[in-house]
Amino acid sequence: MFPSKKTRPAQNKNKTSEAACIIKVIFSGVAVSQLLFTFIVYLSNIALYNKISSVLSAGYLPVPNQHVFQSLKDPLYAFSGGLFFTFSSGTALIILTVLSLWVWDRFFSRSSYMILFFLLIPVYFLFQINRTGFSPLVSICFIFIPGVVIFVFLKFVPDTIANRNHSLLKAGCIALPLLLLFIVWDAQPGNNMFLSIRDHLLLSNPAGNKITGFYYSHTLYPAEVFKSIGQKTIKTCRIETAFSKSNYQKIENALRNYDYLSLPGRSSVELTIRDQDSSLIFMHKNRVKLKTSMQAFLTDPEKFLSEFSEKTDRMSFFRHFTYISIILSFTVIIFTLFYTLIYQVINLIKPGSTAFILTSVICTFIGMSLLIFVNQSMNHTKGYDNINGAMVSEYRHRRIAALRYIYYNKLEIKKYHNYKKMLNSPDAAE
Repeated sequence: MFPSKKTRPAQNKNKTSEAACIIKVIFSGVAVSQLLFTFIVYLSNIALYNKISSVLSAGYLPVPNQHVFQSLKDPLYAFSGGLFFTFSSGTALIILTVLSLWVWDRFFSRSSYMILFFLLIPVYFLFQINRTGFSPLVSICFIFIPGVVIFVFLKFVPDTIANRNHSLLKAGCIALPLLLLFIVWDAQPGNNMFLSIRDHLLLSNPAGNKITGFYYSHTLYPAEVFKSIGQKTIKTCRIETAFSKSNYQKIENALRNYDYLSLPGRSSVELTIRDQDSSLIFMHKNRVKLKTSMQAFLTDPEKFLSEFSEKTDRMSFFRHFTYISIILSFTVIIFTLFYTLIYQVINLIKPGSTAFILTSVICTFIGMSLLIFVNQSMNHTKGYDNINGAMVSEYRHRRIAALRYIYYNKLEIKKYHNYKKMLNSPDAAE
């Protein structure tokens, strides 16, 4: 009834082989993801470099300054920026692909008929990516990353391993907690949650400080890849000379109030404004995107510039997907680390299904505890009576919370004289 000692090494060998195959699948996806996103970030960096060069030639002082932006031509800088997308969007694509393959193997025995059903997922993604305009580079990522993962899976994971009977209990002990944690983390307010994770989790330890420092050093400008025009730090425009001098100045002043820099000559710009039949024509890459009157634009320039940005935005779905991917990747990676470590310990004490159940409960508790901690940190920004005193508190989270309270409530920081004592703080969050 029980396996003999002679059969156990074979079972262990199968487990090792299966684990090695899955690792090959994952690393192949990570490798192609890094390659593709490095290339995309490099192209984005070169475009930003050329834009900054034009802005400098026009006499403006852009951000980043001329000493910093030289690094935009460095392929290693693009490689570092590519890591951000690899461990967010790329990781999410790998997770979704491996999960789909697992379901296809375990429940449908690699049925050729079910391939059509699973193909609907990438088709949906490609439709959403190109719904507002063709995005070839992002489309390539959404085709090649899953494609490579599928190819390696079919090549290295044979049916004899893939179709082994795993209990639904064991699968559920991993899938259900992950799904629960992803849903509750995704339901949190985005920017505040990420800031709280940075301020109270990452920056509270040396490893987290290094991760944060790397992020701010290498991913701020690669984020230009998926920004809309309205979100960009540097926005360029050209106003056709057919306008009278007074109208030209009015339009230029309105644009400058929203950080659009007017460039002369034939420099590549994001917005061209032309006078046509007494109307303002807003153009992007020689295509008309918006039309309005001079009076309407000058009355409410923000409205029309926002509409123009929205109509030229081809990265809306990719931005949202990346945001979801950060939460998904964060949840899966942290859960996997804790699950692996805790399971190894519990399995020594109580092997079998009990170990799976206990490990899942403990990991779910840890995930929910982290969420409660983050929420409490976010609530520190409310209801401060003694902001000035909190700014010099011995407790780091109180100082950070006071600064965030000032920022979110749009208070003037100069009203609180203790801010001067924080100017030389070595703390990145402060």
